[in-house]
Parts: sequence; structure tokens; C-alpha cells
Amino acid sequence: MQGEASVGFVGAVLNDRELRYDPIALDPLVLVACDAKAAGLYSQAVRQEFPTMRRMRLFGREARAFTRLNTMLEQEADRQAVWHLLKTMA
Repeated sequence: MQGEASVGFVGAVLNDRELRYDPIALDPLVLVACDAKAAGLYSQAVRQEFPTMRRMRLFGREARAFTRLNTMLEQEADRQAVWHLLKTMA
């Protein structure tokens, strides 16, 4: 769905309207936004900054946001940055 943000968890997907209601009620173990748009929508929903490409915690949970995960995996330097950031969640 290009142009529309969504969040998936254990077999369910929320679109951008649903995401704005009560995202923390899902009680996720970790939060990962795959692109800047998804991070922005989540940031608006929880009224807290969710910057891309930085290690952070939201509501006591590890959280990572990528600028554009799919295309980042195509370039070696970007792929290294992705794996580095993901490894910080361990």
C-alpha cells in the first residue's frame, strides 16, 4: 500500500487512522517503524518524538525507526547501518 502507513503485529495490520487511536494498548514488545512516514504517524499518535536512525525507548519499550528500510537493504553502507541499529535492541 504505497502512500499509506500501516503497522503489523501478530497477524493484524492497522492503517494510519487506526494507528492514531491507542497504539500503546497493543502492548508491543518492541516498536519498529520501517519508514519516516510510519514514524511520523506513530509520533503524532503518542505525542512523543520518534526520530529515524536513532536508538530510543518509547513507553519503556525499545524503539527504532528507519528512513526507508526496504531501499536501505539494497545498499551495503545502508544495510550496515540498519543491522547496527537493530543489534542495539538485543
